[in-house]
Amino acid sequence: MSTDPVQDAHFEAPSQNRLHGLLRNVGLNRRNPVNPALNGLKNADFVAAQESIRLFEKILATCETESIDPWRTENLLSMTFTELGLTYSSEFTTTLKEGDVVEGYSADNRQIFRNLRFMEICGYDIFDILTADWMTLFERSQTITSTILERCNNVMATGRTISLEDIPVHYMKERTSAQKQVSKVKFRSLGPIFAKAGTPAGVLIACHAQIIDASPLRHELRFI
Repeated sequence: MSTDPVQDAHFEAPSQNRLHGLLRNVGLNRRNPVNPALNGLKNADFVAAQESIRLFEKILATCETESIDPWRTENLLSMTFTELGLTYSSEFTTTLKEGDVVEGYSADNRQIFRNLRFMEICGYDIFDILTADWMTLFERSQTITSTILERCNNVMATGRTISLEDIPVHYMKERTSAQKQVSKVKFRSLGPIFAKAGTPAGVLIACHAQIIDASPLRHELRFI
């Protein structure tokens, strides 16, 4: 076995193979994981990452055996948060539209939820998403990033769902994926995640995203 803990984390996650099979069953192609040791990605808690992978696998397997539509975001939200012992705002779910990319993040910025539209449009393998910080994987305008972080803090403090429609359409580039694809993003809404007794535990965010350049290696996209 490799002595590299990052590589070991790949090899010690047999659940990944099962998960990729389940994703293929719902029409999603496998992405090749980026090797964090070679690309300078920030190592994360691999135990937590593997637990998240196993949970995602379990939910997709349940959808398959019980004929539940996993492309319906509300189904994945309900199943995931029941397993996590967390709750989310029903106000947030009323803002969702077909085709929205929906993600959930814990208070310490770990991704704890993603819908299948996210998996469809994202050029990274789920292991990369769970073992590297967002700033390392993606690049967008610092102004947009600062605005989103400010809004997240607001939602965590108030426990209210808010609209993000006032944030301009912008472009986001994958820094280290195989294609380094560029997407056009329009944020839509942001809602709270709660632990017991209504304690803020994270946020859910919805956006519309469209790949505009799947292979942008021929040029450099600059942000300010």
